[in-house]
Amino acid sequence: MKNSELLLNTGMSERGAWDGVVEEQNAQLTNSTAATGVAATGFRPLPVTSPMTMSASNGTLWRVPPKKNNETTQLAALVRERLSEMGVRQSEFCRLYRFDQGLLSKIQNSVITNLSLESVLRLSVGLSVPPQKILALIDRPDLHELVLQAYGKELAQSNTGAISAN
Repeated sequence: MKNSELLLNTGMSERGAWDGVVEEQNAQLTNSTAATGVAATGFRPLPVTSPMTMSASNGTLWRVPPKKNNETTQLAALVRERLSEMGVRQSEFCRLYRFDQGLLSKIQNSVITNLSLESVLRLSVGLSVPPQKILALIDRPDLHELVLQAYGKELAQSNTGAISAN
């Protein structure tokens, strides 16, 4: 037997049947929530006082992301300044220097303040800024010392060889 045949046998139209079910479920939900504080689903409603929630006009609670911190980091200021001095847009910079555009956007919006060594080096090459400056801005001057310890001897030897060849 089809659904429409069942509805006709009960004397309801298809539209009327769905409206009745929805109204009944809403009434049950309202009654159980008012009586116990717990919706018929078994989940407790989120407290309205939580900073992560807000009440919609119909009383439904929605999750809201935390507010963004509007403070611009020194790294974001440096990146914006250098890009404007170079006259390059974010997308062009990322294409030219193989830098992740999403990461650059997050840096410029002060969302991310911690970078990998590879990102620091790509950013410093692209912006024509010494890596020490970027490492200092992200509070990681120790990485510069680590790179010098790892590659300092090789750099010194290659520079000495280039000088003696001249």
